This record gives sequence, C-alpha cells and structure tokens, in this order.
Amino acid sequence: MGVNFYEIHWPTKFPARVNFIHGVNGFFLDAALSVMGTEDLEILGGVQNLDVNFGVTAADLIPHDEARLEVMALLKRLQDAGWRQNYYFSEARIKGRSTLTDPSSLDVRYTPTFNEWMAVGIRTASWKLQANGVFMDISMHRDGDRMDPSWPGAYIMSMTLETEEQYMRSHFSEQDRDNWKALWPEFSKVLKKARAQKETELRAQGLEIDTDYQDPPILALQAPVVSLRVDQPCSRSGWWQATLPPSHPAAHLLVKAPQRWRQVRAGEPMPRMYSRLMFDSADADNAAITWVWVREA
Repeated sequence: MGVNFYEIHWPTKFPARVNFIHGVNGFFLDAALSVMGTEDLEILGGVQNLDVNFGVTAADLIPHDEARLEVMALLKRLQDAGWRQNYYFSEARIKGRSTLTDPSSLDVRYTPTFNEWMAVGIRTASWKLQANGVFMDISMHRDGDRMDPSWPGAYIMSMTLETEEQYMRSHFSEQDRDNWKALWPEFSKVLKKARAQKETELRAQGLEIDTDYQDPPILALQAPVVSLRVDQPCSRSGWWQATLPPSHPAAHLLVKAPQRWRQVRAGEPMPRMYSRLMFDSADADNAAITWVWVREA
C-alpha cells in the first residue's frame, strides 16, 4: 500500500516553536528546523512516526556548558510532563553515571558534569523516554571541529516519536507484524531472558543496574479484544481487521492485502473476504477469518 511523508521546514534564521499535543504529556520544542511525519498505509491511524530536527537554542554557536544545561533542562521539562526513562525490552537497565560507558543510551535522570559532557566527544548522545503509548528517542550531535571547551560549539538535536503500534510492530518480521499482539507473550520471555543475561555480565563489570525499573504497560494488550466471525452481526461500528491463523496457507497474503481493513457499522454482517467465483476454497477460508475491532471510524 505504500508510505506517505509529510514535511515542513523552517530556515535556520527563523526556527519555529512546535507544540506536541499528547494529553497531560504534551510539550514544546523551541528552535525547530524541520518535522517529518511518516504514515505507513499498512497501519490504520494516520501518522505513526515523527522525526524532528531542532537546535539546542536558536543560535548557530553556543558555549558547551550552556548547551549541556539547555539539554538537561529539556529532559527535565519532559520528565515534569510525565515522560519516563525507557529501555528496549532486551536492553540492560544500566542507570546513572554507568550509562556514560555507552552514550547511545544515557539515563535521562542523570545530569553529567561538564567534563563528562565533553568526554562524550563526537559520539552521538541519546536518551530514550516513553509516556502513555508514545515512545521517544532524543539525540544530540555536535561538530567535531568545534570541540575546544573554551570556545562555543555547534549542536543539532533530533527527536523521533513513535506510536505504540509502530514501536511494537518493529520487534517482528513483516509477516508477523499484524499478529504481534498474539505473539508478544512468548516473544517477551525471550527478550527478558536476554536482558537478564546482559545485566548479570554488566553487574560483574561494576555497572549499576536499575532493578526498580519496570517496562511500560502495553496499552493495546490491556484493552479488551473484540472479535467476530464472518456473517456475524457487527457489535461495534468502526474499523475492523481481518486475520487468519498464522498456519493458514493464505495468512501471508492477507497481511499484505489492503482490503483486510473494513469499516463496518453496528448491525451489519461482518464481511466475507473471499468469493466463490474466484476461490474454490472460499467457504472454508471465510470460516477461518476472525475480524478484530481496531478503532472508531
């Protein structure tokens, strides 16, 4: 079905303030230079991914310590809005100063000293956060030719925001993504085992592990699943998705078919996916279909 991109850019001399609406977790970014939204037409719900480029401040150059304080202020503002430290499900939960060993996954709760900030060098420093079904990555990049701590540096920031649906689907191969909710309970056990093994190794190296951290709840798994079979009366108006058991011979085709999404009104019979005129096995295939309610129309 393809992908749509939506972009807006601002000149460096006239950056924008961008407001992100996410209930009580909303926030703003100053000095925004661009925003790109990505809509995967395989997934209902519109834009699932936002990529933002922005300055630490509107100035082209900024003293390194001022940049450190500005980035820390942004992370504090996000935490005050309810955003919390996030780890990948298989990632070791390293915390505090210990995360400086790998600046690609820093602890948002830790404020590095100026010397620690400069010691990151030209490596990309990144922080991961989450809030109520949205996952965020923030990265800091700087010009390697302007690393003298006595002189201003040149910084650029980037942020990626993903919906829970996009974030969770990314853990699976393309053929399994539509069925991620059913596969998650077993797959999550594999990820937890990998995390435990890494943490054992890193703890032995003297790194601090955040044993109090709990993975965020997967909101899609907390909602009751509403499902119906073909020809049953629709119980709830909205968008529905046709699914087949993974073992069904046509399952790999259905997950790529745009017609697997249907808008059905309450009281209407749930649609048939296969016609007898085109498929000899239409009756059996339709009987194997389960329609799952996705969202309001």
